[in-house]
Amino acid sequence: MMKYHHSFFSITFLFFLFSLIPTSLLTSLLSSVLILFATPLYAETTVVGGQTQAQTIPDVVLVSHIYMAIKETPDISNVTVAVSSQDNVISVAGTVPTVNEAIKLVETIAMVKYVKDIFTDQLTVPQAPDDLSDLLITADIKGAIIREKIFGDKINIDQIPINVLTTQGIVYLTGAVDSVDQINKIVVLIQLMKSVPRVISMLTIQPSTVYVN
Repeated sequence: MMKYHHSFFSITFLFFLFSLIPTSLLTSLLSSVLILFATPLYAETTVVGGQTQAQTIPDVVLVSHIYMAIKETPDISNVTVAVSSQDNVISVAGTVPTVNEAIKLVETIAMVKYVKDIFTDQLTVPQAPDDLSDLLITADIKGAIIREKIFGDKINIDQIPINVLTTQGIVYLTGAVDSVDQINKIVVLIQLMKSVPRVISMLTIQPSTVYVN
């Protein structure tokens, strides 16, 4: 009888200790544990041509990363949306107060490592403009380019002015980059997004600067 009483006391005391931990800290700890145990499950994804596009992680871990990124971004830290992931392709649902917050939200999510694409069909904004979907696609692309700069080795965008404009789902790229290889990598990155039906690249090669003494 004493043995069962001791076990009950231990469990009760454990729950008491957990109740003292702030919710935000407990969420962060649980996310860290998930990431730790999910690390061996990472797998590489191969695209056409035998080139490795990106790594994937368990969807539950990626979603936790996204929620943390939203919480840590000042302009959208109070925005409440539902985020889901399937094979690292993200779906966002809910209502965001303003267009600027919706754009910032999508760009922030796109910048999270391992995110492949974002679908915003269920994301609404009160009194949204007719071109909201185009604005969100542009935000997704800009975030993806930044993500590849930070985490990937596909694109070197240091001091490269790339302009992205989306009209009726068609993405137009303008600007000058260093090489044809950079153009190809940027275009392929966008073409792999299922939310983008067509990409028209008007990117050019910037002339090399020659110094003469």
